Amino acid sequence: MSGIGFPPPPARRRPRRWGRIIVGILGIIFVALPLLAVGVVLLVGSTVAGQLDPEAEGRVPGEVTLDAGEERYVVALGSSPGTGTRSERRVFADEANQVRCTVTHPDGSTSELRGDRQGTSIETTGNYQTIGEFDGQGGDTTVACAFTSETDALGSVNDAPLIVHNKDEQLQYAGFGLIGASVVVILGSVALILWGARRPPT
Repeated sequence: MSGIGFPPPPARRRPRRWGRIIVGILGIIFVALPLLAVGVVLLVGSTVAGQLDPEAEGRVPGEVTLDAGEERYVVALGSSPGTGTRSERRVFADEANQVRCTVTHPDGSTSELRGDRQGTSIETTGNYQTIGEFDGQGGDTTVACAFTSETDALGSVNDAPLIVHNKDEQLQYAGFGLIGASVVVILGSVALILWGARRPPT
């Protein structure tokens, strides 16, 4: 008579590696989130700096002229905080998508800007929306903008404040760099947490 077999004892599982989990959590809290916060502040700061000291202000539809240098400029719906009034209407959501601009450079060449075809757009609620960017060529430059429709859905005449300001590319690049670094840290920290949470059998 053959002996009765017994099932093998269940495999023991190693405890979670709490050290890796804790390091991952601390990496997110004390490294990734601060990097992300500073990056966002730098991006917002580069926009606010331009709003505070625009090179030109006007209306859409209409045109403005500025003495442009050989640097990057931003064309946006909005007004400088120092010149805006309480009666100035706010910029509606996605309103810049309906704006087209023609930039005439000192040599007579032109650049076309469309609010709905921006590589990167920036919007702050109710008072600022980028339309596009152009490279200054040094000298008198005209920016003429208009809406695709003269009236809105309610029949009111389309009219909005317009500003042109320098683009602080150094602050913007630093902001994007910090945000990118925060994403890398978050991904690495999550991987570390998942690694520490695994409990392989012995």
